[in-house]
Amino acid sequence: MIPTLATTRLTLRAPALADFDGYARFYLSDAARTLDTPADRRAAWRYFTAIAGHWILRDFGWWMVDDGTGAVGFCGVHYPPTHPEPELGWVIYPSAQRRGYALEAATAARAWWHERGNRRLSSNIAFGNDASIALARRMGCTTDGAPLAHYPKGSAWIHPAPAEVAA
Repeated sequence: MIPTLATTRLTLRAPALADFDGYARFYLSDAARTLDTPADRRAAWRYFTAIAGHWILRDFGWWMVDDGTGAVGFCGVHYPPTHPEPELGWVIYPSAQRRGYALEAATAARAWWHERGNRRLSSNIAFGNDASIALARRMGCTTDGAPLAHYPKGSAWIHPAPAEVAA
């Protein structure tokens, strides 16, 4: 079962069918250019349904980020077989950006991860994705800047250990 997390302004929750159109619209837009994106709605559907599958197989994954009006993005921890370690990721759709939602959601997801006894966590961020780089820095992440083998257009930003994260 996918847990629900609540922050001051957001609910991180399981995906619902009603979320798919917004998810597909984002992934098929220019706003998703820094991500590995599906080519069409059919591929977007596979990405979307993989959210639920990841939870079943790993007992963690992505949540939809809901601001009370519906899903405004997604955030969570995933660990596909192509990755060397679990990754915390965040996407806030353009219509809901610049409200601090990414920081709020990512902080809640990271706290949940650490509360479960997990330690190491990275965020793979594309070179030139200045907004996500700024967010990673704000969360205390560091990087060596080296391109990743599984994601050569970006580098890993390493999150601080739980004891180093300000309460």
